[in-house]
Amino acid sequence: MQVHLELAKYNDVGRFTNHEPQMDCAMFHLEQAAACSVLPAIVTMAEIYLQLPHDILASATVKVFEVIPHCPLSTSF
Repeated sequence: MQVHLELAKYNDVGRFTNHEPQMDCAMFHLEQAAACSVLPAIVTMAEIYLQLPHDILASATVKVFEVIPHCPLSTSF
């Protein structure tokens, strides 16, 4: 649903909190929009996780985890 993408953008700029970004809320709504097949949300999620530049939620990043040798559960992005 397109409304989730718009809510993600509003939360990113702090529309509901006197200009204080709410990244947890923004990411929740971005994920919901992607789950509803909203193409810009899907592309933005991919860009965030691939650590590529993105216009929507421009300050969003993912944590880079250390790879543990010989551990099948550890991944690095």
